[in-house]
Amino acid sequence: MAQVADTIDPKILANFYPLNALTLDELELLAEQTPLVRAKSGKVLVQCGASDKKALYLVSGKLELTAADGHVHHIEEGSTQSFKPISHLDPHRYTVKTLSPACFVRVDNHIIDNLLEEENRFGEKVEDLYVNETIINNRLFQDLYEDLVEDRLIIPTLPQVAVKICRVIDEDADIRKVEAIIQTDPSIAAALMKVANSALYRIGKPVRTIEQAIIKIGLKMVKNIVFTYSLKDMFRSTHTYINQRLKYMWMHSAEVAAVSFVLANKLGRFDPEYALLLGLLHDIGMLPILTYAERYPELVETPEKIDATIEQLHADVGGIILSEWHFDEEFATVAREADDWFRNPRPNADYCDLVLMAQLHSFIGKAKSNVQQLTGTKTLPPLSGVPAFRKLGLSTDGPHESISLLADANRQLSEAKQILTL
Repeated sequence: MAQVADTIDPKILANFYPLNALTLDELELLAEQTPLVRAKSGKVLVQCGASDKKALYLVSGKLELTAADGHVHHIEEGSTQSFKPISHLDPHRYTVKTLSPACFVRVDNHIIDNLLEEENRFGEKVEDLYVNETIINNRLFQDLYEDLVEDRLIIPTLPQVAVKICRVIDEDADIRKVEAIIQTDPSIAAALMKVANSALYRIGKPVRTIEQAIIKIGLKMVKNIVFTYSLKDMFRSTHTYINQRLKYMWMHSAEVAAVSFVLANKLGRFDPEYALLLGLLHDIGMLPILTYAERYPELVETPEKIDATIEQLHADVGGIILSEWHFDEEFATVAREADDWFRNPRPNADYCDLVLMAQLHSFIGKAKSNVQQLTGTKTLPPLSGVPAFRKLGLSTDGPHESISLLADANRQLSEAKQILTL
């Protein structure tokens, strides 16, 4: 059965972003040029790779979006995604098919782009699809950003055992409940026993039971170990180059976590276990970016495109992931701002300042190319020029003081890193 066209009420168009910026007269004119189309279930509306310079808006029904690599996402009427342009990039990055009888409209991309540019010109909130000329033709950026703004971003999922353990710790801190859950996962149980008997906690006799291990290292560190072990499995890929980058990213995250732990201990104003977990998760936004990059074998030959996407998006993606995982707002702040070297929102140091400084210390002695893999940029400020350096009280004798502080804690730092890279 062929698609059937009809007229659309301008008030319906006013529900869609950024068409809601149009005046009533402009909406009426657009409605005259934009018919409402009805299609039966199973109809392909957009073919991946096609170029028609139009975007879809879903009025009713349900759509299935399939990327070139087979990833599938659904959009239903009334959802947040349905009020945004669907498959706006040209050529199209998805095949769009109806999963039920549906009504939709097609709007020229130039109308959407003009409205976005107009919003941007006047400094209002805008989802800016075109960031700069160096990244505009970057397929990795385009696909990931489109999924980001249309709420289709694939969020990594924490293993259920980790979620259960952390929930019990946060809600009632019942050691026996925590022990019972840990015993269901032999790998986490083994990791916990190894940590409890490591040099960092080697006081008295070696522990022989999960209960003894929990009591010895404390529930906060148990939570950190569970997250560490659960996260580590996510940093793997069958693609050699991506796997290499994921491994390097994990080692960097572990190092920043260890430095955060040691700095918090030395400064005495921060919770070391909390700082450790913040440091471990500060770059979590890179994980989906590198996972997306697996879809584009050609990027192995042009890693600068991966770096550019990381620089542009990893902070926002990290904030989204940690919010989805229901972490405290402090975690999302660290993910978004730990690479903003000159952040200075308040006179007193916060945990983001601590992790930021831990990260800068972790880069000491590293090649610029390695730094670029982790931040997207080779440029780093001098330690003494960073507001966090002064606010943390590390500026009395200049940068050498804070480096010396970490050197004095070298054994503790080494042991913390060993725990995090089990």
